[in-house]
Amino acid sequence: MPADPFTLTKASLHETHARAIADKIVALLTLCQQLQSEKDGRERPSPEQYSRDVDEFADRIGAAYGHAILLRQLLLMMCGKSAIGAEF
Repeated sequence: MPADPFTLTKASLHETHARAIADKIVALLTLCQQLQSEKDGRERPSPEQYSRDVDEFADRIGAAYGHAILLRQLLLMMCGKSAIGAEF
């Protein structure tokens, strides 16, 4: 850990960047669904909400949303393991 708590290490920069990328993917998927719902004049649940009554579009967005959340977790794990490997 750096002496100065405000100094970012290379690993923490990668972790921050990975989290930001995954968050942008999630935000874009949510916006996509919102815009398509407005265009279609349909009410769709947000991608993070599960519902049995969704159309194919909302189903695909929900699946992509789930993959983006998993990607975020995997990227954070990868950054953590890289940091551990860099110590040795």
